Amino acid sequence: MIRNPDLPLHAHFSAAGSRWGVRSNSLEVLQAVAETFPRLNHRGRATLTVEIYVDQNAGTTSLWSVPQFRGRDHLVFADYGPDACMLADLRARHVIGRFTPATVHDVSYWKRIILPILLGVAAPVVGVTALHCACLQYKGEGLLITGESGSGKSTLSFELARRGLDFVSDDWTYFSRAGADVLAWGLPTNIKLLPDAVVHFPELQNHLPSIHLNGELALEVTPEGINAKRSVCSRPGRIFVLERQPGWGFEAARLAPNEIAAYFQQSLERLPACLARSREAQLATIRALAQMEAWHLRCGGSPQAIATHLLQFCDGTFPRRAAVPSSLQLMRREWPDMLRRFVALPCVQTFSFGSFQLQVASDSERILRGLSHIAEPAAVSTAPCFSWAIQEEPAWPRCLALPTGLSCGSLSFLSFRQHSFLACDRQAGRAISFIAATTPDRELEGVLETMLLHLACQGTATPLRVPPGFALSAGSDVTTS
Repeated sequence: MIRNPDLPLHAHFSAAGSRWGVRSNSLEVLQAVAETFPRLNHRGRATLTVEIYVDQNAGTTSLWSVPQFRGRDHLVFADYGPDACMLADLRARHVIGRFTPATVHDVSYWKRIILPILLGVAAPVVGVTALHCACLQYKGEGLLITGESGSGKSTLSFELARRGLDFVSDDWTYFSRAGADVLAWGLPTNIKLLPDAVVHFPELQNHLPSIHLNGELALEVTPEGINAKRSVCSRPGRIFVLERQPGWGFEAARLAPNEIAAYFQQSLERLPACLARSREAQLATIRALAQMEAWHLRCGGSPQAIATHLLQFCDGTFPRRAAVPSSLQLMRREWPDMLRRFVALPCVQTFSFGSFQLQVASDSERILRGLSHIAEPAAVSTAPCFSWAIQEEPAWPRCLALPTGLSCGSLSFLSFRQHSFLACDRQAGRAISFIAATTPDRELEGVLETMLLHLACQGTATPLRVPPGFALSAGSDVTTS
């Protein structure tokens, strides 16, 4: 366990309009962030504090082929590989991380994976709204292009970039407010296309597809590789919702502000109850976007043909049939619980460990049985006590017994090198753990004892009083309705 390491290097950055203060003991970390987000002067208060410790004594073990992300309430843990972990406290807007020198050397990994995902996780609490749409700039105006999977959003965006439109983003766009204006932000990531895009773009035949975090097989192309200009930021002016139609055609129907607002609201991820206040800022951003000109496009044919019609439409040379009613289906698929933060925890028990008392909520009776061999089951008390949520993960490899960890201020974590972890917010009196269900009972007790010892040592100066119905409140969430 590394406790409160010295992080002498610091800088401020603009991440999609939010201000991040980054501290580290490695200049390479700051350089990786600087290649992703514009650097700012040091004046002004950071909306997110990020502390990254690089352990020079760590080995050169490989990163996981698929990083793991889990969370509960205001805590989110990211596991990129042995000794490459990050913990975010969204309520305090504080992030800590421990990485190996080999991980820090891979600047591309920071630009493609670590920093974009951190922005997505922190977006609700730093005044940023992430929406599933592409953004390109045409004659000084930002064009937002969205649609359901298979609507042709990515291939159309790729074709528009090939034609000289400034490229901002092709999959996720990040929005912030600047007074009455809404700004659309992109990241220095590649354009992603499904492998069948080679049918329309033969020049992609030499590109090899790779598996991405969502499990899709996709091609990656840099905007620079097609001589497209990349823009970091744009002021959006029009919104297009694509709906793929069979055959050839292009028909536009005007969308009312309430229709496009409802469409975007359904693409917001669910938030836990403790972050409810962050939702209103996102909804205000969407309401501002909904005041822009929005169109439902029913189109078919090649990306080249659709791009031609779209640009003619923007130039006013393609007839607009504003009176045509839109048949846009506003029901989008429910946002998946990628972090598993809303899993019910019906098993609840209070334990005493010396003078340390905590209430445990879990989805596994086996967890509570294991703890009962280490700590004393206790009666429910009205006195303040530590809250610990423990979930089992059936698909993870069994735990290894030697954890590594980091403690900075009130945040700390222990990583058991096979995804299982403990994350603790000492100030809030709150901890979460995800443990491999494949771990044998004897080993599980050892892992739980290590975690419990860490929590007892951490303690808390200002513990939270456990509310009635702890197991239910831990799984509550905020919807977009």
